[in-house]
Amino acid sequence: MKRFNPKIQRGVAAIYLALLLAPMFGMVFLAVEGTRYIQKKNRLADATEAAAMAVSMANRNLPAADGETPDQYRRRLAQAYIHAYVRHIETIEQLQVERTDGEEVIVGQPQEFIQYRVSATTQHDSWFSDGTGVIPSFNKQQKVANRAIAKSYPNRLERNVDIVFVADFSGSMTQTWNDRSKIQTLKEQVNAISAEILADNDEGFSHRIGFAPFNMRTQEREEGNLVCTTQLRYVTAHPNLPEDYETLPWYQWSMAYQPEIWEKQKEKKGNPWVLIEPDSLTKCFRDGDCPDFSTPEQALSVHEVRRLSNNYYGGGDYPDPTFLVDMSATVNDLFNNKPTNLEMQLPGTRHELLDNLLCNTNFETLPLDTSAHDISAMQAGGYTSVYQGLIRGAQVMDAGRPATTASSAEWAQYRRRAKMIIILSDGEERPYTSTFAQLVSHGLCDAIRAQFTRDESPLFMGVLGIDFQASNQAAFQQCVGSDNIIDVTNAADLQEYIKELIAKGAQSDGISRLYYRHSG
Repeated sequence: MKRFNPKIQRGVAAIYLALLLAPMFGMVFLAVEGTRYIQKKNRLADATEAAAMAVSMANRNLPAADGETPDQYRRRLAQAYIHAYVRHIETIEQLQVERTDGEEVIVGQPQEFIQYRVSATTQHDSWFSDGTGVIPSFNKQQKVANRAIAKSYPNRLERNVDIVFVADFSGSMTQTWNDRSKIQTLKEQVNAISAEILADNDEGFSHRIGFAPFNMRTQEREEGNLVCTTQLRYVTAHPNLPEDYETLPWYQWSMAYQPEIWEKQKEKKGNPWVLIEPDSLTKCFRDGDCPDFSTPEQALSVHEVRRLSNNYYGGGDYPDPTFLVDMSATVNDLFNNKPTNLEMQLPGTRHELLDNLLCNTNFETLPLDTSAHDISAMQAGGYTSVYQGLIRGAQVMDAGRPATTASSAEWAQYRRRAKMIIILSDGEERPYTSTFAQLVSHGLCDAIRAQFTRDESPLFMGVLGIDFQASNQAAFQQCVGSDNIIDVTNAADLQEYIKELIAKGAQSDGISRLYYRHSG
């Protein structure tokens, strides 16, 4: 008779336990790792969806200033979204961004579209992998794939649009650019695009276009004459100025210093607009021998502004020095158009009170209008202060609101409008190199956007650098975002890039749509 041997029984149990542990561990491995890869697949679906929408909205079809091709840009953008959405990627094994142009019928009308398909395969290291094949598990490295499709309708403006062009009319714009002057190219392309967009109004649309040219200031036409306007607010109680900047009779002193009227008016001593001797400003604050429009304290303040500006900027009697600008007050009061305060303005003609590298040429602000503005005769000259143009452009956009007495239906139609401010500039600020950056840091661009937050689509702002690396300017980046800045190196591409920004601005109202997301 065999006797029970517990040692033998324990050995058998250990064998059974070992045989059971392998599938048990396999179930754990597969459950944990399988859940992880399901999540990875879903996150990759989110990533390809976001990437497809992004490349569709960007719709880049021309090389960048640094030579990056549209295909390279799309891949870089898609990679950025995939890395942002999916963690712990060993490699992106396969990435394709395919563009297809086509046409489909929308509400009985043929409509061109641009389709972007983003397909990606990522490779990941498994957490639990048994190389012996005993324990069921995923491979040591596992691939996950997904894809999405988005379409855009860049030539279809599905709602009315308001576009304000903020255009650089400084002297550097007269320089040659690919056999033509920059300003001539800008005027021709803006005129052509405006005519093309406004032509849709014959089909029931009500698109509007405004224009805000600038150099060191903007200009308005008042009673047939050009007035050189500032949209800034200035500090009070400056130690060098006995009278505040905003109370000084700038317009009158400037008119008095116009040499072309000297011979005609030198005998009219009682006329406050008569030209006076070049040292009359000094005589006024020193001896009290002042014209009717000024006090000695005001004359001394004008003199000090000129002197301080000249010393600070290394030559040149310029208005609006940065150290006299009240940044916060300017931002808080930016939608108040200020030409009504005539004393703060300057004549839009040559004078000898201040340096003539401001205004002094034929350009002016034009309101939003459903008819095309002809800007062909406008002329460029002077230095650059983009903030003056941007503030005035924002005011032009804001002035497009219906009257307070308008009906609720009119207000509803206005709120549906897509709104865009497009800045075209060829250089950095001069002579005031920090005013724009300081205004942006004080919330200038945020305040402009906030004015339109009640509308159905957000205000779009973009920048085109005309033969200029605008994308390298921190103030532009902070103001409009890096993705909304395009550097144009070839004059022949300017119109296409303007259209690209307009298409991007229009797409903010929902024209780009996700059409397919793989979930299998």
